[in-house]
Amino acid sequence: MALTESTVAISPVAGLPIPFLPLGPSFDYREREHWNALSLDVEHWLVSVVFGRHPDLWKWGTNLFRMAFVATYPSFREGDWRKWNPKISLEGSFIAEWMSYLAVQHKEPGTALPAIWLRFGRSIQTLPAKTLD
Repeated sequence: MALTESTVAISPVAGLPIPFLPLGPSFDYREREHWNALSLDVEHWLVSVVFGRHPDLWKWGTNLFRMAFVATYPSFREGDWRKWNPKISLEGSFIAEWMSYLAVQHKEPGTALPAIWLRFGRSIQTLPAKTLD
């Protein structure tokens, strides 16, 4: 699935629409405002549609949320950031890798946006095909 197609993605797990995919043609991974809007959309979808119903989609979606959140707040865990819904935990492979990246690479957090964008694109391709239910 291309990142900027004109139709709404449908989850093969539950037949649920994924309203934030595909991303709009104006989405620019270099703009934090775009990531912020995406993180809010993913968060809303997770909490209002997926929570407690579809474990595979929850795991997949929370990882996407964390990527969008960190792209919005690249110095996450230092500085200020908005609070997110407490149903979404901080645990996950992306967050662990992000903390390691900041600790080991000692790079300016904003320089990671291209890497987050690539990871986000790969994650979209891994939309779960079946449910654990």
